Amino acid sequence: MTFSVAERVELIVHLYSTKKVNTLKRYGIVYYVSSKMKYAILYNDANKAKRVKNQLEKLHFVRSVEISPIAKLSTDFSEVLENLRNETEDSPDNQWRFFRHASTFMEE
Repeated sequence: MTFSVAERVELIVHLYSTKKVNTLKRYGIVYYVSSKMKYAILYNDANKAKRVKNQLEKLHFVRSVEISPIAKLSTDFSEVLENLRNETEDSPDNQWRFFRHASTFMEE
């Protein structure tokens, strides 16, 4: 018997009212509910996501449902950090940083 991790999808459910939010538990794992902004985050299996999305859209208290794009986003920020480091080293503002600080000490 082998164990495999199920692929999960995050569904963002925009609501008209949060009064019936407990009925969302039938459709997946309710991860977060914002009563102020009237939305809920629901986790579900990837192979059932489209079917559950269609079922949720038919509920009278649901405004809209969207599948979160968070799984498609890149989480590798090594290139971004390197680019930022190069930009700050090359910026003319950085070259005069020492002189600005030195002049404040000389004024005292």
